[in-house]
Amino acid sequence: MGTWSQPNTAKKAHQLKKLMSEPLLKNQACEKLYHLVGDDDLFDFIQELEPTDDVRYLVQSHIETTLNNLNRSFLKWEEDAITTCESLLPASAISLQKRTESK
Repeated sequence: MGTWSQPNTAKKAHQLKKLMSEPLLKNQACEKLYHLVGDDDLFDFIQELEPTDDVRYLVQSHIETTLNNLNRSFLKWEEDAITTCESLLPASAISLQKRTESK
């Protein structure tokens, strides 16, 4: 299992945000996400869905996990990339993360 791409630059994060602004169907997701959020686990979950299922909730979950574990990232993350990726998450996920960090 592995990760080969993360939205760690402002450019990639903004591309991901644009991609996530509309439904992202399973039958197109892996190709569109490959260079932005390339991860075996994420793609395995996507493959379990029906061809016309929207996969954005899986991407959000993956991004949340990634942001909560930046200290394990093999790539350096730009601040703008972090902020942009946080904007993709539901408000409850971000507030939970901040509560956890403040302990």
